[in-house]
Amino acid sequence: MTTVLIVEDDPMIAEDLFGIVKKLGFDPYEPCYSKEEALQFLNGHKKPSIVLLDINLDGEESGIEIGRRLNEQLHTPFIYVTSYSDTATVKTASKTQPLGYIVKPFTSASVYSAIEIALENHSQKNKNNLVSFSLEKINKSLPTPLTDREFELLQLINDGSNNTEISDKLFVSINTTKKHLKNIFAKLDVTSRTAAIAAARKLMEA
Repeated sequence: MTTVLIVEDDPMIAEDLFGIVKKLGFDPYEPCYSKEEALQFLNGHKKPSIVLLDINLDGEESGIEIGRRLNEQLHTPFIYVTSYSDTATVKTASKTQPLGYIVKPFTSASVYSAIEIALENHSQKNKNNLVSFSLEKINKSLPTPLTDREFELLQLINDGSNNTEISDKLFVSINTTKKHLKNIFAKLDVTSRTAAIAAARKLMEA
């Protein structure tokens, strides 16, 4: 199921988007109404499939700050939802590499097409950037080798799977998945998924 996080400071617009996304067959989380709420959500264990992100939050372009984090650290696809389509705003926002724009007022059709195109482009981008891991090569450089199960989980992280998806694919509980993640982080000497993938890729190049 495609999960969608909506970040929008206008409650009426947020609820409108929520209703449209749900009717389109996607699975929306409860909207975040501020930068602080959005960052708190994104710092948690849930990873949305895509984020619909208002550029102008609380009268400031703080949505762009969130967009930069989504692109550079979380590698999560996002679409800007905005009333501001002027050249300067679009130019600043485009530097964070969004996968689309939805300009207010929006329609169900425009939201659907934007999400579908963004997800397809993100999928193709991941395929092009995907590195095949070798357990033998990675373990050759580690003081404490990864187990077969930990390596399987590492590959799922590399594919972009979140904790729930990993648990479903491996038929284990969320707590077991978290335990495996903790072990992987310790063995790779990292503290995040992004750092784990970067470390694994570096070991593949060694």
